[in-house]
Amino acid sequence: MRAAQEVQAVEPAVDGQFGGIATAPYPLTRRHMLATLVASGVAATRAAAGPPAPQVHELPVTGEASDRFKELDDLLRAFLIEHRIPGAALAIAHHQRIVFARGIGRADRRQGTPVLPTSRFRIASISKPLTALATARLIEQGRLHWDDHALRLLEKHPEFNNSPIRPADERWHHITVRHLLQHRGGWDRRKSFDPMFRPVEIALWHATPPPATSIQVIRYMLAQPLDFDPGSRAAYSNFGYCVLGRILEAITGEPYEAVVRREVLEPSQAEHTELGNTRVRKDFEVRYYARGEAWGPSVFAEDLGKPSPSPYGAFFLEAMDAHGGWISTAVDLIRISSRLYHPRRPLLSAETRDILLAKPEGILEDRPSSGGADAYFACGWMVRPVEQGINCWHTGSLPGTSTLLVRRFDDMHWAVLFNQRQGRDGRAVATIIDPLLHPLIR
Repeated sequence: MRAAQEVQAVEPAVDGQFGGIATAPYPLTRRHMLATLVASGVAATRAAAGPPAPQVHELPVTGEASDRFKELDDLLRAFLIEHRIPGAALAIAHHQRIVFARGIGRADRRQGTPVLPTSRFRIASISKPLTALATARLIEQGRLHWDDHALRLLEKHPEFNNSPIRPADERWHHITVRHLLQHRGGWDRRKSFDPMFRPVEIALWHATPPPATSIQVIRYMLAQPLDFDPGSRAAYSNFGYCVLGRILEAITGEPYEAVVRREVLEPSQAEHTELGNTRVRKDFEVRYYARGEAWGPSVFAEDLGKPSPSPYGAFFLEAMDAHGGWISTAVDLIRISSRLYHPRRPLLSAETRDILLAKPEGILEDRPSSGGADAYFACGWMVRPVEQGINCWHTGSLPGTSTLLVRRFDDMHWAVLFNQRQGRDGRAVATIIDPLLHPLIR
């Protein structure tokens, strides 16, 4: 099915850096929740600009109703109306059992299709936990190690023909798998740029039609200087996970998607998760919408530079596979996160899980944008230590997409997915709803 032309614009620099469980102290009182709700604009006067807000009777709700979580239905309705969001899906699990799964609003406004609990959304940077879990599984199997050097592993990739790689910056030789997982590889998009959102420039550097593939991005970056010494500090890096995706291919001889499917999706029974496509909607995938975002220039050779709805042409999702390219359902995501601490069939041993979620060594100048001074980037997850244990989460952000996956210390898991990124104040809607969900999920 061809994606309809919806108005969007690209804003790549903040992908994966919105919100998180750490924004909400737990537990919150109802009084605090309502105060936050008002502050977010849900109870405030609606802005005059933007598309008309849907009315309550226009918002279909799907999935089984729950008296336990009735207040969540009310919150989601009010939230979608105030922020003029077409649709959302929310699923919750407790102790590996799904206790709530609802869809609200429209998956496709033009067709009138409702969002289902099993509707598929682009999850953007929630792709990183999938890549990290697959990597950790292969480490447990002895197929690679935390401190293996990335360059030596990349040389085994068919695209490099087992030939020595000679980077422009010798510090590449010091980058390890652990560095890549913990965003300590040496790239800082705040000091230089994010190559994953430069598919035209990089393709032209290769003298090939755009957009650039993931391998072309890596070859380009091998010719660029690093921004800091690997391992010395943390800086959120989409590119580091692009490299990890190719390492998984190099050591298994399989496509990245096949590795993640075998190591993570199948053991978790996440049957509706797969890599997305920039210009073709997959079966049961929602349509993506804009608020306050304009058209972006196409990165595809056939209409290069022409105005394009950003979710469908202003970036190249296929090259973003290992850091932002998956589509999934709210239900699938909590199935995956629940397996992290499963008492009988965990994805990882307790020892490997502890390494995965451990605080990195070195200076932590860059931290999750929420969570305070104690939060840090672990291997594929954002983590905040709390008195009762740790809270883990990840967010995702692309034009038309805002997502949040949480595993709280009390073994409550939830995923909320939206088919619009911006709320009425310009922030990612997953950021706004994050603290509102905590007191209602118990």
